[in-house]
Amino acid sequence: MFLYDDITDTFFHSASRGLSSIYDEKVRPVSREVYKKYLNDEKSVSLINDSKGISRLVNADLYESLRMKTIAIASMLRENNIVGFIQVIWFDKKQIFGRNESE
Repeated sequence: MFLYDDITDTFFHSASRGLSSIYDEKVRPVSREVYKKYLNDEKSVSLINDSKGISRLVNADLYESLRMKTIAIASMLRENNIVGFIQVIWFDKKQIFGRNESE
């Protein structure tokens, strides 16, 4: 989970479950500018399930070293304001979702 800091306009990692301690040690903050490439007011969930897509993420080197193959990212809103985002991660095997499953 990443929480948004409106003063720095950046998302900072705040918690994780089921991940290696290496993730917590090496994960880097995500700027709002980068976040908007994947999520925005019209799109609150993004699925990234290929090495090309993952390679463009801020923490790509970390994700690849931990064998993360699919990442679902969802915005967290409070009163229509962004407060953070969560990630659900699949390891070792790429997950394919149908159109209805990813909307």
